[in-house]
Amino acid sequence: MMSGTASAAGGKPKAGLEVKTKGVPVNWNGEHWDFYKALMMSLFEEDDLENIATGKAKPPDPTATDTEKKDWKQNQATIKRLILGSVSLALAQSVMRKWQLVHQLRSTRAKRDDDMNLHLGKLYDIRDRLATMKYTVHDVDMVDAMLKSLPRSVKYPRLTEMVTLTPGSSILWTTCVI
Repeated sequence: MMSGTASAAGGKPKAGLEVKTKGVPVNWNGEHWDFYKALMMSLFEEDDLENIATGKAKPPDPTATDTEKKDWKQNQATIKRLILGSVSLALAQSVMRKWQLVHQLRSTRAKRDDDMNLHLGKLYDIRDRLATMKYTVHDVDMVDAMLKSLPRSVKYPRLTEMVTLTPGSSILWTTCVI
């Protein structure tokens, strides 16, 4: 064990999960998720950050005071620091790479004169890379990403409408394949 650390669960080792004396996990590698989550939630509760960390609290609106905006930003930074400081570098890099690819999948846009086969192939390549990282892009999310990536020209809005809406309803039609 590293100096200044204690094993979790009252001094009894919890297979591969070390905890600093304040209760912050050390170099967590993705194992024992439930235990890690409980430790992190207790840390967030100590600092009254659990609603922000779980997404229950919403960011201040644009009309909020500068103090409220600054407090929100500081709380976000504290949460990030607690999480990033508790995971192994390898896990942190893996998670960041996944989110970069997810962002790339959601933000890739085709230009009006792009070859659509190449464009869609690029989106499927991103999906495949995410799959090798054990991240599943569900079909409905992939269809959504593809439709949003289409150029804003005259021929594509009708296709988008046909794929996303069944006639006479507002229900997402998930069985369509482009």
